[in-house]
Amino acid sequence: MSVPENDDVLNTTEQQNQNIVLCMKWGTKYGSDYVNRLYNMVKRHTTVDFKMVCLTDRTEGIDPNVQCFPIPPLDLPAGSPERGWNKLSTFEPDLYGLKGNALFLDLDVVIVDNIDSFFTHSGDFLIIHDWKRPWRITGNSS
Repeated sequence: MSVPENDDVLNTTEQQNQNIVLCMKWGTKYGSDYVNRLYNMVKRHTTVDFKMVCLTDRTEGIDPNVQCFPIPPLDLPAGSPERGWNKLSTFEPDLYGLKGNALFLDLDVVIVDNIDSFFTHSGDFLIIHDWKRPWRITGNSS
C-alpha cells in the first residue's frame, strides 16, 4: 500500500521552533510496533514538546500521533546494495516542509533516560563519532 500525501501545514513560527523526532521504516524487517514503541519511549523520556515523524513505505498500524510521509526517492543505481542509503533522504533541502530541531533515531534503539539535551545542545549538525572506525570523519548515524 502506498503512503498518502500529508496535507498538515504549520505556520512558519511553529515550524522553526518545533522539535522533531524522525525515524524511517521501509521493507519488512521492522514492523509498525517498532515505530510505536519508539514514539512511546521518546514520550516517556523527554519533557520537551516534540513532533514524531516517520518516513515510510507502509503506514498500516502506526500510531496516529506519528506523522507519516513517503520516503523521498534517491535515484540510486539499480542493484545498489541496501545499507541504509534511504537515510540520506533526510537531508532533502525541504523535507515535507519540516523545520526546527530534528533528532534522527533508528527503530532499534532503546531509550533508558532523559533525552532533552539532544534538543538543547547548540550546533547546526551533530553526529556521534564512529568509535569503531576512529579514522573516519563522517560519524555514525545508528
